[in-house]
Amino acid sequence: MHTPKVSEDRGQGGAQIGVAEHSYKTCGCTTPDHGAMRIHDPVAIARDLSPFDFQELAPFNGAAFCMYYGDQLDQSDWELHPDTDELLMVLSGSVTVEILTGTTDRYHLPLAAGQFAIVPKGHWHRHIEVDDVVEMFYTPGATIDSTADDPRTVHVAADP
Repeated sequence: MHTPKVSEDRGQGGAQIGVAEHSYKTCGCTTPDHGAMRIHDPVAIARDLSPFDFQELAPFNGAAFCMYYGDQLDQSDWELHPDTDELLMVLSGSVTVEILTGTTDRYHLPLAAGQFAIVPKGHWHRHIEVDDVVEMFYTPGATIDSTADDPRTVHVAADP
């Protein structure tokens, strides 16, 4: 498995900020067809995953459709995609996506099975109220992670 390249910075309160190309979003496939012309069943795959595990499903246009399984998680870490939008589609269960907008606003998108949201590039977001969710996502660009309470208040180091 490919190890992601990460740069770290400690901001206010020692919160960790990392810039990474996530291996579960960018790793290569080993099959000749690269996942094309096959059926993919993320809900079935989720049965073998631990809570908040990620799995690549199929490469698509230079990135990959991926999925994760989450259950009984109060909240995930924050993430931001500086160069691309992200598609989040709930296949089963439910989750609320919290998106930071402006300097103080927080927007909540409760999603249930069959619903999806597009998180605009440049917006911090995380999952809250995670309940037995299987989610498929597509993020073709970079990801910045943060453990800060509000990552808008923390300085992000430039990628070396």
